[in-house]
Amino acid sequence: MDLKKLHIIIAEDDEDDAELIRLSFKKSNFFHTIDYVENGVELLEFLDKTRLAPPDIILTDLNMPKKNG
Repeated sequence: MDLKKLHIIIAEDDEDDAELIRLSFKKSNFFHTIDYVENGVELLEFLDKTRLAPPDIILTDLNMPKKNG
């Protein structure tokens, strides 16, 4: 499996935490695409839009506004 071709989405409502996570994944060079959403509602909308090519990995905060992870 070629990790450089993986697509990850990060669902995190805390901007600082999201940035640290995003930078960590970007710095590792293992992921081709790194997307970000701020809450569970945005995550579900994103997944609906990418239904034919969903992300390989979903990293989600469990306690978010609007809809929990």
